[in-house]
Parts: sequence; structure tokens; C-alpha cells
Amino acid sequence: MNKRRIAAMLLSLTLGGIPSYAATVNVVAIGQFPVVTDPSNLLPFPHPSSDTKLVLSFSYESATADSDTDPNVGLYVGAISSITLSIGETTLPAYASNKIDVYDDRTLWDGSSLVDMWAAETFLLDPTSNIRMNYALVLLGPGNSIIDSDELTLPVYPAQWPGGYIWAGVDDASNPDSSQWVSLAGLQAGLESIQVTVVPLPPTGALLATGLLAIGRNLWKRSRQRSP
Repeated sequence: MNKRRIAAMLLSLTLGGIPSYAATVNVVAIGQFPVVTDPSNLLPFPHPSSDTKLVLSFSYESATADSDTDPNVGLYVGAISSITLSIGETTLPAYASNKIDVYDDRTLWDGSSLVDMWAAETFLLDPTSNIRMNYALVLLGPGNSIIDSDELTLPVYPAQWPGGYIWAGVDDASNPDSSQWVSLAGLQAGLESIQVTVVPLPPTGALLATGLLAIGRNLWKRSRQRSP
């Protein structure tokens, strides 16, 4: 097989696995009037007063693949590239893990009626104590009215989602069934606003195609130079 054919095959196979569009989505959510339930002082920050503003900032990659085969559940593990939560003067860094969940007409863990949900979460599970800590942006709406698929759409609020909140909590996650986890402490703040900025990434496919074509052209030139 000659070098031009090898280069052409490499180009075809590589481009076949590249998404046609990708972007970094920057989100800034602001919450207000936090309500705290923390009888044992487990939350990793001072309890805020009722007039404290919360700012949850994160970025995620729109081309992240859905790892859940359920057509009504989108599970985008590791989609979030950076995330912080500021509660007054305290800023919480990202925990070890993150994900974005998108539910389309799905019954929630508490058995409530069908809802649509968009939730961006960072979390840490201590395998020794089975204590799980997290904070998240959660958007909720009645089923059949918000989204029509489990795709990773933009979190447009309030124009699209009628309700939402910022959450930080501590759970007893010793039960393998997540619907049976016990909340040990939590903070919930009503959502005031969300600002979304989309930053398109370079067209990876086009850049790679250009590079591979250049390689193929160089191989072709070298083969001609070596020909008698």
C-alpha cells in the first residue's frame, strides 16, 4: 500500500470520530436567601446569614459524551472543567469528581412526578466513612414542558427553566441505592439569575484535516523525489 493511500485512510478514520461542533460554556449562577440545615456543623463553611449572596461559577465542555444509555437520562461525567462556589467571603474549590445530569420526563429519587432537570454538580465521596459532600446548580421543571431530549443543552434561566436553586450538602451515602441516602446537612439558596457565555473551540476536525493533508503531501513529495 503506498503512502498516499495510508495517509488518506488515516484522515478518514480520524475525522470519523471527531464531533462537528464543540464549545466551552461558562456559567455564573447567583443565589440568594440561603436556608441552612446543619445541626452537627458538618458543612465545610461558616453558616451564612439570610442576606448572603451565593455565586456558583463553572465551565463545561459541550462535546462531552453521554455515558448513560437511557434515552431520558443524560449523564455527562467529567464535563465540568472548573467550578467554584462563593458563599460570602468563603470560596469552595472543586471536589474530586463532577458531572452534569440531564433528565427528560424522569421520576426523581424522591418519587415525585415526571420532571425535567438540569444539574451541574461537583462531589467527593469518602470511601471510609461513606460521607458524600457536594455542591450543585439544579434547574427543575414539570415534565413535557422544558426539554425534549437528554442532550447537554444550555442552562437558560429563567426563560426556559421555571425553577432552580444552588445547593451544598453532606450526605450519608452508605446505602448503595442513592435514593436512600440520608441528608446530614444542607444549604439551599433560591436562584436569582444565570449568565451563560459560549466560547466556540477551534474546529478540531478542520485543523486535524489540514495537518494530515500536509503530512500526506510531504510523503507524496518525498516518494516522487525518490522515484527514478
